[in-house]
Amino acid sequence: MGKEVSDDVQPIDFKRVIIILLRYKFVIVLSTILFGLISGYMAYFKPSMYSATLKLEIKKSEKGSSNKGDLVATALGGGVKDLGQEIEVIGSKYMALKVLEHIELGTRYYTKKKYKLVELYKQSPFIANVEFMDSKVYGKRISFRPINKDKFTIAILAKASKIDKMMSFITGSDEKTLFTETYNYGEKISTQWFELTIEKVQEVQPGEYYFSYVPNKHMNTFIRFGLNAFMTSRGGSIMKVTFEDTIPKRAQEILIAVGNTYKNDELDREQKQEDRTLEFIDSQLKDFSSVLNKSANKLKSFKQTESVVDLESTATETSTRLKDVKDQLREIEIQERILANLLDFMKNNEKLDAVSISSDALSNLAIYESIEQYHALSKAKRELLVGVTEFHPDIVSLNEEMRLLKDNLKYLVISTSTNLKYKTTRLKEKMAEYKKDLYSIPRKAGTLANLNRSYSINEGIYTFLLKKRIETAIVNSSRIPNVRVMESPEVPRNPFKPNRKFIILTGLIVGFIFGAIIAFVLYFRDYTIKDIDEVKAVVKIPFFGQIPKLVKGKYTVAYEEAFRTLRTNLEFVKVNKNSKIILLASAISGEGKSTSIKNLSEMLVKLNRKVIVLDFDLRRPSIHEYFDGLVNDIGISTLLSGQSNLQDSLQKTKDGIDVLCAGPKPPNPSELIMSDASKLLFKTLSSTYDYILIDSPPYSIVTDANILMKEADITLFTVMVEHTKRDTVKKLNSIVEQYEIKSAGIIYNGLKLSKVDKNGYGYFD
Repeated sequence: MGKEVSDDVQPIDFKRVIIILLRYKFVIVLSTILFGLISGYMAYFKPSMYSATLKLEIKKSEKGSSNKGDLVATALGGGVKDLGQEIEVIGSKYMALKVLEHIELGTRYYTKKKYKLVELYKQSPFIANVEFMDSKVYGKRISFRPINKDKFTIAILAKASKIDKMMSFITGSDEKTLFTETYNYGEKISTQWFELTIEKVQEVQPGEYYFSYVPNKHMNTFIRFGLNAFMTSRGGSIMKVTFEDTIPKRAQEILIAVGNTYKNDELDREQKQEDRTLEFIDSQLKDFSSVLNKSANKLKSFKQTESVVDLESTATETSTRLKDVKDQLREIEIQERILANLLDFMKNNEKLDAVSISSDALSNLAIYESIEQYHALSKAKRELLVGVTEFHPDIVSLNEEMRLLKDNLKYLVISTSTNLKYKTTRLKEKMAEYKKDLYSIPRKAGTLANLNRSYSINEGIYTFLLKKRIETAIVNSSRIPNVRVMESPEVPRNPFKPNRKFIILTGLIVGFIFGAIIAFVLYFRDYTIKDIDEVKAVVKIPFFGQIPKLVKGKYTVAYEEAFRTLRTNLEFVKVNKNSKIILLASAISGEGKSTSIKNLSEMLVKLNRKVIVLDFDLRRPSIHEYFDGLVNDIGISTLLSGQSNLQDSLQKTKDGIDVLCAGPKPPNPSELIMSDASKLLFKTLSSTYDYILIDSPPYSIVTDANILMKEADITLFTVMVEHTKRDTVKKLNSIVEQYEIKSAGIIYNGLKLSKVDKNGYGYFD
């Protein structure tokens, strides 16, 4: 601060920074207080947010079992539970609407406490039973003011216009009233906007209340906005669900409703799956029971009417072979159905995550292995998607591998189906041969074999379906839900945001920084010297005196002591003659040059020194105004121009100081100063006086002062705090070098002292 800028990076002058901050401390304090009040206002009115937590354990469905009964579940939509999809289910609109079937959130009640709007969740002294409300009024605050124990006033409030907001400074409200009327409790209120009834729950205390209404189903966005669900660990089964709300009790109740709804919905889905399975099996049992009874009756009737003892063994052997062929055909038919369903599923679904087929159900193990491999790739993809996006190279690679695997699987299914059709053709040929053999047996034996075969097949299918029904019924009766509540939500005690202390502290810090910025802006916009350290930082010239600032024009002990110090410093300067010519120069007027000459001359006279003061400011003379009894009718201008002699031009003050005033303004002041008469004057006075003090015009405006600097033994530059410009001070070094000044010094005017220094002597270096 205050140093000349060079090519090298200058270190930060922390002392200068502190000085600037202290100088503008009132601006900084005001800014800090202002921002502190703003942040305090924000912290006070910002609603507290609470977070309730629910933890669920979600078990994955098993991919399959080792028996062929799994084919029934597969055909009816059974599959693997994707936990990533369950997170989407928790946060879905479907789930939010299901939750709203068990909890009422659409009607909300408020009151004002300590200038803040406070929601009264399940604590309102009245309730509004809304029968109808115009959609334009959804969510708008309806004012409720109790008048007495029987009556109240109700009003519809709307946001005010810009003009009304400007008037809110007078009215104290930024809302306007669209409708207001007085009613009784229990009375049906019918307006163009709504139809409702206000019921009193408890005694309504005087005050300002509000309520708003939104159809409960429209509150699904409120639930979805505050709800957040995620798995606590990658690949784990624990899901953490949180809900953020301004009302801690409501946050807890919503999460309880979410947990119960999700668990019940999961049970309903599983129950529907089992019911579909039982319905399918029961329908098949009903059909095959009728078929089996018919087969049994035909066999019984045939045996009673025909003699089949001798043909029975032959027919049985042929029938057994034919049965084996038909069993194989039945197996192939089942596999063809499975493959057809699988192929149809692949055509209609992009992903195969829900496909689950037992290895025993397929003749081609390559299909089962391909499905298992696809499940493994899908699982790896879901795990990667936790930390990356769909465009990640690994995800792209997995997608391509899954696509190729799906194409290969489709090829395997088609080729396997083709092979099964070929086997079916061969088996049908064998079946035709066996039938031909049976036809070659006497008609009775053939008929018996057919009846036995039909009965045996129908009995086997019926037994299989009956077994599956019993198994399904047992599983259904002992069904354990796949969702378990690990941690029930509790009413949160403390809000997690906002951090009011942090907001206020941030406001204070921002206010301090903003105030500091203003301080530096003010400092750099004011180009004048602010303290002595700024001068010391940029000049190499010694300080001869530091003159305190006069308060109300009264001299103090410290002020007089400063000039004694200046006098002492001048006494120590050695010159090659008996007298000392001292020039006081300033860049502009008002820097204390003339005042310093007057006080310095008086201090020198007190040491019995012979002193003369020369007012060489021929353009704007002022020395005669600082000494009582002097006139400017005659002086240096008349002396140097030959209009008067030295004796006539001299004037003496009451303290015994000789003064040569400037005299009348000449037309050529610079020429007079440079004249031989001027040099002769200095030579003459040097032989008579101990000190010759010269008051010169500003050196930054005219060249007169620069001419006089060459005649002076000592040149003192006056600098006035908060008046002299920084750029002017920076040029002093170059002025001393340019004009080869013999001895230069600085008089620093306007020094600010403490209360102790003002009445004491102080210390001046």
